[in-house]
Amino acid sequence: MKIKFYRNIRTMSGLDKQANMVFSSYKNDQICIARNYVYPTLTDNNALFGQKIKAAANLFKTLSVEFIGDLVKYAHCYNYQHRKVDEMNLTGYNIYMKVIMSLSNVISDKEELGNSVGVTVAEWINNNKLPAVVTSESLNNLL
Repeated sequence: MKIKFYRNIRTMSGLDKQANMVFSSYKNDQICIARNYVYPTLTDNNALFGQKIKAAANLFKTLSVEFIGDLVKYAHCYNYQHRKVDEMNLTGYNIYMKVIMSLSNVISDKEELGNSVGVTVAEWINNNKLPAVVTSESLNNLL
């Protein structure tokens, strides 16, 4: 059955709470898909992931400016040496989150981070948490 919408399908996309339906557009707004809204079930992994993200974001605010500068230098070198053409550039924050999320437990302070991975970006590379890059600058500023 074909239906003519009185406005663009994209404006119809979203959740209709009264009907408990989800609408979205497909194939350049030529097709509209509707289905019943399904509430996702939360698992222990969801809770652990959320705790890790919150703790990592709070910890990033306490890191030294020099260490964050080292992360930015590393990200620039990594993007130049390892990034594939169709990938987006990484930032210092992306690299930090990559390392934190690779750890099995929730890290909430600098001491735990230093004990788990190391206190400098150079130690993170030596502990195989980050791929090695060629740089003329030292990456030895402390957390």
